[in-house]
Amino acid sequence: MKTTINITTKDWYAIISELQNRGWKATRQYEGFDAGIDYDSCVLKKGSERIRCTWDNYTEGEFRCSDEVLEELRSIFQRDFECQ
Repeated sequence: MKTTINITTKDWYAIISELQNRGWKATRQYEGFDAGIDYDSCVLKKGSERIRCTWDNYTEGEFRCSDEVLEELRSIFQRDFECQ
C-alpha cells in the first residue's frame, strides 16, 4: 500500500470526480458537519480494489491505495504523485 500526499484541494476533488466518471464508486463518504471545510474523506471501490481518500485543510489531500492502483493513477493523470 502507498499513500500519496500533498495533493491540492482542487486536484483532490477533481481526481475523485474523474475516477467516479471512470467507474469507481464511493462506498463510504464522510458526512460530518465540517465535511469539505476542515476535513473530508471517502472510500472509492472498483472491483476488488479500494482507494481511501482523505483531505484536511492543513495537509490537503491523500490517497491510500495498492501499488497497482497508484500506477493506474499515474497513467490516467500523467503525474508522479509524491508518496510517503
